[in-house]
Amino acid sequence: MPNENENGKDEIVEEGQQDNAGAEVYIEEIKKLKSNSVPKETYDALIEERNKLVKSLVDGDEVDLPNDDSDTGTKNLDEEISNLRKDLLNEDSGLSNLEFWTKQLALRDKLIERDGEEADPFLPDSSQVDVTEQDKQAVERVVSTVRECIETANGDDAAFVALMTASIKDDPISKANAKRK
Repeated sequence: MPNENENGKDEIVEEGQQDNAGAEVYIEEIKKLKSNSVPKETYDALIEERNKLVKSLVDGDEVDLPNDDSDTGTKNLDEEISNLRKDLLNEDSGLSNLEFWTKQLALRDKLIERDGEEADPFLPDSSQVDVTEQDKQAVERVVSTVRECIETANGDDAAFVALMTASIKDDPISKANAKRK
């Protein structure tokens, strides 16, 4: 059957091919709609909840907000922090240097995730000390160096220790003070 293409020329297209192409496009559109849709019951429940909140706002009533999963996430985070602290502070844990630093950085990440940047355990925490941007940069350098050593060691504690030792530079002031004694 003749069919006009983009250039205005007649083209012969099999009817079966045209029907299949249309069906595939139709099926793809249905898939897109389904992936971006929610069940009607869920939608209705959300609309009802919204209406209750709007009514209470207009009336000036107090409303208990719906319980979301953020509270559960905080509980899980608190539990993870607690377990990491137990592992790190247990004298009988027998952690290797690699395991210790891996857990230490994980604990640091969890504390920052839960409490924000100001909760960084590697920064000074005293009413007599103001944390400067230089302090933060120095901590980030240390953390990035330890992370690089962990990644490069690839699970080998001896390699990790060697990499850490090679990464540590002696402080010239500490050397001078040690010579005086």
